[in-house]
Amino acid sequence: MIKMKTKHRQMVKRVVPLLLAAVMVLGVFASALSSMTRVYASDLAGGVQNSAGSIYLSAASSTIRPGRENDVRITFYSRYSSEKEITNIEVSCDGSDIFVTNSISDFKLTGGGQASKTVTLDVADTAEEGSYTMDVTFQVDDESYNRTLTFNVSSRVSTITVPSTNGDIYTEIEGSVAQPRMDIEIGSTTPDSCKEGDTITLAVLLSYYKTAISARVGTISVSSEAFAVVDGMVTRNLQYERASYSGPESYTKAVKYQLQAKDSLASGYYPITVKVDYYDDEETQKYTVENTYNIYVEGTGKSEDGSDTAAATPFLIVEQYDYGSQDVVAGDTFDLRFSIKNTGYLPVENILVAITAPEALAITSSSNTLYIASLSAGASSEQLITFRAKANADPGSHAIDIKFSYQYLDQSTRKEGNTQESIAIPVIQQDRFFVNDLEPPQMMYAGDENMIEVTFINKGTTEVRNISAEISGNMANPGQSQYIGNLQPGAENSADFTLQALEPGQMNGTVLLTYEDSNGTQREITKEFTVEVMEMPVYDVPMDPGMMEPVDEGFVMPFWGWLAIGVGGVVVVIVVAVVVTKKVKAAKKKQEEEDEDF
Repeated sequence: MIKMKTKHRQMVKRVVPLLLAAVMVLGVFASALSSMTRVYASDLAGGVQNSAGSIYLSAASSTIRPGRENDVRITFYSRYSSEKEITNIEVSCDGSDIFVTNSISDFKLTGGGQASKTVTLDVADTAEEGSYTMDVTFQVDDESYNRTLTFNVSSRVSTITVPSTNGDIYTEIEGSVAQPRMDIEIGSTTPDSCKEGDTITLAVLLSYYKTAISARVGTISVSSEAFAVVDGMVTRNLQYERASYSGPESYTKAVKYQLQAKDSLASGYYPITVKVDYYDDEETQKYTVENTYNIYVEGTGKSEDGSDTAAATPFLIVEQYDYGSQDVVAGDTFDLRFSIKNTGYLPVENILVAITAPEALAITSSSNTLYIASLSAGASSEQLITFRAKANADPGSHAIDIKFSYQYLDQSTRKEGNTQESIAIPVIQQDRFFVNDLEPPQMMYAGDENMIEVTFINKGTTEVRNISAEISGNMANPGQSQYIGNLQPGAENSADFTLQALEPGQMNGTVLLTYEDSNGTQREITKEFTVEVMEMPVYDVPMDPGMMEPVDEGFVMPFWGWLAIGVGGVVVVIVVAVVVTKKVKAAKKKQEEEDEDF
């Protein structure tokens, strides 16, 4: 029994070293595999993405005055690439004497576009001059925004110096506020006709708009080759006028003249011109407005050929027009306001206005034909038509043709007239050249090289021309440039640049793209980027002095060799275990047989 235990201990002493050797081989093999498959965190880090977009504001208005309401235009700018809905818009002011009297409703803002909204500020008389702020809050995709705008309040002047009637003496008028717009009309109590030598009353009606000016500011004058002023001066100071008027028209002030038709006039229409000079409320700038009224005079005189003088043919013209801005953006709608004026000495009637829109524009609000019942001599009629500039309209001026056909009476004879006008509307294509955000490498080592790409797309409907790109910054190779050329609608392209880090720290760079939009305007877009530059690492591995002797490194164990060794180690362990097991069993059996012999 003692002999058997001794043999067993000897066998264990032989097996354990073999098992330890096998475990060590497996450990080396596992370590090799681990070092080959390790993944560092920096390999998984994604590029830094910039914000998808933002909304910016600007404000524009005329001078804001105390004691009245002032309109302020707020413009929203979008840097998003898609349409966004602007909701929960609130506008407030910091001044206790300034109130916002209206609100802005929710609306949708096109990607990369802009939209203007108007709020009205009621400024009290007690508001002090100075700078004020306006806070605008709103939401986009449930994200809240807050923007602050600044505006100035300036008090109206307390004194204006205006010339008197004769132009030599100046009078100071206190508390006057001149409004640049004024209209002149002839009252209905003024007769349409008279005989030579007759005296008539000419009623001139003046209308001021918005903030009414003082009736004392400015002068009025009447002139005519066929009529003489018999009551009062030709030029009169408005501050002294107190005439009343009993006609049905509304007006701010009425001025009356007594006119006498001259003798020996040929029968016909004769013009009377009314002219008014007035001034603003700050710089005493003079404004002038005038109108012409025609009266038919039955005379005894003859023309050079012995016949009655026929009135000049009346013409209808577009006196002025307004389409709301300097340029119309393709795809937008706009209101065309235009004033039709009768330039002749005769009233016209049954007026047909035929409007022909060019290919780039379309009428959206009405028919292309307007009807006006009548228009007196020298009078004007304002019209409004809504157009839409087509999305694919070519940039440039597009002419709207306006044709007038009308009738008029000349000495009881009905005649017809025709005139034609053209209005030029400049159309531009919205710049929809988009540059994507840059994705620079997150980190570089000093002396390393890497790449950066800038991609861009033409989302417009017309070609973008002469695109070029250039890179600059504190890098080893600034000034690289590429000429891309033209980009068709819907097309995408890119430019690549090489980055070479100079030294540890921060590499700051800028990519500049220049191009010509569809309107021929030179434009620029800049994209900035930052890269962290690290110092190149130096590995300092301690060495055993005994290992400093030269070693023949002619042979390097390949990977499959280490793999074979590992597999072999496993096989050795298995074989040793099998052999030991067999020997233990054989010894045990032999011991049992010996025990039976006894």
